[in-house]
Amino acid sequence: MMSASIPLDLASLTKSQWDAAWATDQSWVMSEVYRAHAAAVRQRATHICGADLAHDVTHEVLMRLWRHPGGFDPSRGALRTYLLVLASGVAIDQVRSEARRRGRERRVEFASSLVSHDDITVVEPLLEKETAEYVNHALSTIGPAQRRAIEAVYFEGRTYAETATHTGVAQGTVKSRVRLGLDRLRPAVSSLREDAQKKAKVMRGTRSSNRLAGRRGAFGIGTLIVTFAISSCGADSVSPVDASADVKVQIVTTVAPITSIVASIVGDRADVHGIVPEGTNSHTFEPKPSVAELLADADVMYINGLALEEPTKDLAESNMRDGAAIVELGTLTIPESDYIYDFSFPLEAGKPNPHLWTDPTLARRYAEIVKDDMAARDPENASYYTANYDVFAATIDELDGAMRTAFATIPKRELLTYHDAYAYFARTYDWTVLGAIQISDFEDPTPGEVADLIDQVRASGVPAIFGSEVFPSPVLAQIGREAGVEYVDDLRDDDLPGQPGDDEHSWLGLMRFDYITMTDALGGDSAALRAVVVNSSVVDEATYPQ
Repeated sequence: MMSASIPLDLASLTKSQWDAAWATDQSWVMSEVYRAHAAAVRQRATHICGADLAHDVTHEVLMRLWRHPGGFDPSRGALRTYLLVLASGVAIDQVRSEARRRGRERRVEFASSLVSHDDITVVEPLLEKETAEYVNHALSTIGPAQRRAIEAVYFEGRTYAETATHTGVAQGTVKSRVRLGLDRLRPAVSSLREDAQKKAKVMRGTRSSNRLAGRRGAFGIGTLIVTFAISSCGADSVSPVDASADVKVQIVTTVAPITSIVASIVGDRADVHGIVPEGTNSHTFEPKPSVAELLADADVMYINGLALEEPTKDLAESNMRDGAAIVELGTLTIPESDYIYDFSFPLEAGKPNPHLWTDPTLARRYAEIVKDDMAARDPENASYYTANYDVFAATIDELDGAMRTAFATIPKRELLTYHDAYAYFARTYDWTVLGAIQISDFEDPTPGEVADLIDQVRASGVPAIFGSEVFPSPVLAQIGREAGVEYVDDLRDDDLPGQPGDDEHSWLGLMRFDYITMTDALGGDSAALRAVVVNSSVVDEATYPQ
């Protein structure tokens, strides 16, 4: 029996024991996990999203553990902590999803309130009949499952949960079917937008929304047409219906530094949702299924590019609607001739080093691209984005000057780090990168490679080498001991300091922290960097997964 060969208390397992237990009897492990931790996960979910959704959250958390057991590493914390962190993320996703659903329902209700039934003319039933025939034809072009979901939610007034129960599928599946169906319908009915707006104007009068809500058939489909009119309008052509809806541009980002840069430009004029948890290896990160729903609602996704976030990009291309865009900030910042290929990102593998944001001069270009792109998407707020960019660029100039002043005091500007994240920074600020422990396959180096690095560190005469605050490296610690230098394990590649909402929790805070750490450890004077004030001109309202 498995229960006799390993301890029942899963919290006491080592990484090797966890892997062995999982390889031997997954069902037993999951039953023990459920017995020990399901109640705590459900309680956390209930606190965040309510009892109605807590069951779905608990199920999703346990399914993630089942699908990706390697995501839990006992050396980094207890299993319950890991599951509760997952539960928080899933529950927050549920809350956001429900908020978006309610927003859509409010828009439909508002559109419906424009239609009066107290003075229906002879012409109006004919218009409705024509509209109904057109939309019914459009509905016939999509799959039956998507059509049934749309009919249940929009024409029958069912909630997603009621539709899921009625059709016998998961609530998330219902949402996906509705979204995909609407996305495919939108081009078919876009030509009716102008007619729908004209008709709404003609029919505007006494608002009998209660009677409208109880009426089905042609008027239900007419309401759907007005809904499409709302959702199809761009930022440059806001209709009277749009004006009261207060709809912001929906932005999705990947790693936390990019999320922070975008937030510094858009402020409170757009909703920014990061999807790569801080402290996660963005090269290998695979988005959770709920990210697909977030992507389906997005107007634009800002990613780094240079092949950094390929699984995330693939998911976005499969789920983002027509007209939404993926903007690769890094790819647009430098030409291919400036790409850096090195020991971690060899030319033969075809993927350049993607870490441009650790070079402030390149991060400024990221911000400029966001500013220009958002001004084109949301011209009414173009001056706001430009003003925020000007402040951000001035802060970068201040940081750049402080870096050059501090670095000039360092006897040897040479780096050995855990992750190869400073290649472009080194080229701009005249540093030498000795190497990185996390090589191209993201595994530890061989004993021979370790021996070579020890010799290289000894020969360089640097007083310190640098590890990651997020990913402790016994190999780097060994190199430090054998080479007789200090091992500083505080650097952060894309895990922002502090907590969301703190001034330090920003791209600027990250750069300041890392370069103070490097300067001090290598014998320099970081006073100029410490004088840089980390205080954004806008409130960062972005979502940062933890």
